[in-house]
Amino acid sequence: MHSVSLNGTWDLTYGMQRNEETIPPHDWPTIPAQVPGNVELDLMNAKVLPDLAMGNNIYLLRQYEGFEWWYYRRFQRPVLQEGQRVDLVFDGLDCVADVWLNDVHLGHAENML
Repeated sequence: MHSVSLNGTWDLTYGMQRNEETIPPHDWPTIPAQVPGNVELDLMNAKVLPDLAMGNNIYLLRQYEGFEWWYYRRFQRPVLQEGQRVDLVFDGLDCVADVWLNDVHLGHAENML
């Protein structure tokens, strides 16, 4: 079996939560993100937030509680031989998530546990 890792640098777009399952608006901010990783570290690395371990900075996260987080990455599709298939495997999706691939909604997760 051939494996393609999607770990590494992704784009992370974020904004206030909406009631839509479509791509986010073009005017939302986008920052580099690491996968695996987490939003808080990505916001700190992009200098959107200061070090959250300092003082009361952790409370700055409250403003992001109602946000949507969209991770993007382009990758080469594996070349398949006849009869082969592709499995997209996630080792963890944080809580509620929707998965899209090439503008096709693949599924919804309600709890990573």
